[in-house]
Amino acid sequence: MDLGLAGQVVVITGGANGIGRATAQAFAREGARIVIADISDGADDDVPAAAQEIVEAGGEAIFVRTDVTSMSEVERLRDQALEAFGRLDVLVNNAAKLPTSTTAPFFWDEDPEEWDGLIDVALKGTLNCSKVIGDHLRQNGGGSIVNLSSDSARRGEQRETTYSAVKAAIIGFTQSAAIGLGPAQVRVNCVSPGRTITERHDRYRADIIAQGGEAAAAFEDREKRALKLYPLRKFGRPDDVANVIVGIASPVMSGHVTGQILSVNGGYHVG
Repeated sequence: MDLGLAGQVVVITGGANGIGRATAQAFAREGARIVIADISDGADDDVPAAAQEIVEAGGEAIFVRTDVTSMSEVERLRDQALEAFGRLDVLVNNAAKLPTSTTAPFFWDEDPEEWDGLIDVALKGTLNCSKVIGDHLRQNGGGSIVNLSSDSARRGEQRETTYSAVKAAIIGFTQSAAIGLGPAQVRVNCVSPGRTITERHDRYRADIIAQGGEAAAAFEDREKRALKLYPLRKFGRPDDVANVIVGIASPVMSGHVTGQILSVNGGYHVG
């Protein structure tokens, strides 16, 4: 099935790893041209790996090192994308920051200094990119914005209080922006993953297990109990989320869909 994405230009923030990288690959398979924006290139050499692997597979992709918390850097991202490809069609707001603590504290034990990082990258970054690139879409015939939230925003997680609050704000922004941008034919939707096993999750898990003792045992226990909340009895993988992002961005599959929040969660809400 032709999803109508061939030749379109897709900007993906946080695109060097995890869900973002899988999303870049999924769009590239549909013939889209990819702009990967990340503060890290995921490689030690001069050629960013996430973009390079798309090019080596016969696709078109560039990497633009971007701090989404900076409006001037987001404007530079837009300008470089337009210089490379001459148009913009889809924005995927995927950049986020996880808590650095490996002990998953309750809210009253959280470090307030971490709040700014969570808010700035996920929420402010989404606002910055949506303002700059969304305005371009609005003035040039429309397009699609896909924001990434989390099911921790829809079903509170006691050890992810601030993260849950930030992701809930993205849901509110999605619905409001969909109303405001709709007349300009810019669709704004939100994909809300449940637990998704990315490279970052694997590193996070490894750090905790390496600590041993009560922290490791508590983490393993939480993982086992969490799995029982998923009717499919498995956590998601990046490709599970990426394929849904592509579908909701597609003008063929989702051309009359806007303001929606779509969970990719193995049935977490109904468990």
